[in-house]
Amino acid sequence: MRFLSLAIAVLVVGVSATLVAKQPSKESAPKGMDCTMYTKPYKATEYGAFPLPKGLEWKVMPRYVGMQENGDRIVDERVTLVLVDREKRFWPVISKMSLHEARDLHKKLGDVIADKEKAEAVKDKQVDNAAEEAVEGEEE
Repeated sequence: MRFLSLAIAVLVVGVSATLVAKQPSKESAPKGMDCTMYTKPYKATEYGAFPLPKGLEWKVMPRYVGMQENGDRIVDERVTLVLVDREKRFWPVISKMSLHEARDLHKKLGDVIADKEKAEAVKDKQVDNAAEEAVEGEEE
């Protein structure tokens, strides 16, 4: 659980810092990225970390719709990425981003996934080759 908490913090901070740094000037760009972490239903460790439960899911939405404390409805048209805790009916992470930032995140995730898939294919090929060599060695 600590790893998940750390991974989320790194993802949110890293993506936010990376994407905001590459954002066009404020005059030509819509609102930047807002990332918020909420911890209310979770207990802090002695070190101040808030481990999140297993089974959380990422959800991507075309906009954010919520309520302010006074009951007023909030609509934010930016692409929204949330981490959903269904059991607690809670979103511990909410990240709202412009289309530019969302496209950049999409590209970066695609690049990482492609690299991981290539690495797995190479690893699988090496395992297959080793198995073939072992069988050939037994036949001799």
